[in-house]
Amino acid sequence: MRPRERASSFTGQVNVRVTASDGTTTTADTFRVTVIDDIAPTVTLSGLLVKAVKRMRFTVNGNENLSSATITVNGTPITLTRKNAKRFSGSYDLTVTPTTLTVVTTGTDLSLNTSAPLTKTFTIAALPKPYVYAGYTLKSVSGSKDDLLTIESVEAENIPWSSKQASQALAVQYDGSLSIQTKISPEMIS
Repeated sequence: MRPRERASSFTGQVNVRVTASDGTTTTADTFRVTVIDDIAPTVTLSGLLVKAVKRMRFTVNGNENLSSATITVNGTPITLTRKNAKRFSGSYDLTVTPTTLTVVTTGTDLSLNTSAPLTKTFTIAALPKPYVYAGYTLKSVSGSKDDLLTIESVEAENIPWSSKQASQALAVQYDGSLSIQTKISPEMIS
């Protein structure tokens, strides 16, 4: 292993020379160690609505170099383009709004270990009137009646401050100003 290289990023073979001495006699031997990466990568998924062309742009990021990645949207695979060693992206054209997209992604590292599937739900809706989602009321304060709202469901265990207060949180994209209201239960305050 080269100096300053993380042990978790090293795979391959290295020769190790061991020398032992009892003060009188010295012996030495060299042996080869093979390091195999058998740990799957971790991936994240983000989505961005491109309103002008009614298209969702998705990006998969790995915690290590990826040889490939996959994304399916409502069961349909989309074509991905490599952006760098850890990132792939692709687009999905929206044919109908409002709609809900179930997006599943995986990543495969250079040793061909594949991540566990990551699933996210994206809801795309117009806001001509208040929209209720998972106990949240979303209302347009300003913006065009054609502005689209994108809601990404986020599991609360991935958000440290909300792990005890809520079962779900939201990531919201909207071009205009937005009001978000929810009912606060006594358990959320304590």
